[in-house]
Amino acid sequence: DFIRKIDVSPDAVYWNEGGDAVVLACSDSFYVLRFNREAVNEAIARVAIDPEEGIQDAFEVESSVNDVVGTSQWVGDCFLYTNSSNKLNYFVGGEVMTLVHLDESMYLLGFVPREDRVFLIDKAYNVVSYKLLLSVLNYQTAVVRGDFEVVNSLLPAIPASEHNAVARFLESQGFKEEALQVTSDPEHKLELA
Repeated sequence: DFIRKIDVSPDAVYWNEGGDAVVLACSDSFYVLRFNREAVNEAIARVAIDPEEGIQDAFEVESSVNDVVGTSQWVGDCFLYTNSSNKLNYFVGGEVMTLVHLDESMYLLGFVPREDRVFLIDKAYNVVSYKLLLSVLNYQTAVVRGDFEVVNSLLPAIPASEHNAVARFLESQGFKEEALQVTSDPEHKLELA
């Protein structure tokens, strides 16, 4: 069934495992869309699909990012990707976070949650890995959803060495009081206070 007309020409389309988020990767940017399954099912049941535009509420644009996606993978609600500037980034909550600056063009092989590592390969078949804590990704996802019951339950699983980075993320999402409780950096505490 025709669901929705979207006026972009993506080079690639990446759905998350839950089927409720999609990235449309274009030649100079990418778009993150949320899929509203309930609205689609309701419109299909009522046979209320506009033949020109589709179902109005099928997708909601969550974010538009001026970055070029190389290789990528969804990890929960976080979109992990390499870009044309030789960076390994991830997108969560409307923000792009740089995990590492790469020395050369590399290709994402995948993320292994059990090891908290992301693996990449270069053109000479050299494999490298970088630490990426699943607990931090889950925490950031819960913050974006505004589920502070889950956020508070996840904080003890995050190593103290990551608390300052987590506090900066909380601050960027507008949760300054929560960031003040998490940070251990005296200068950051002063800024937040």
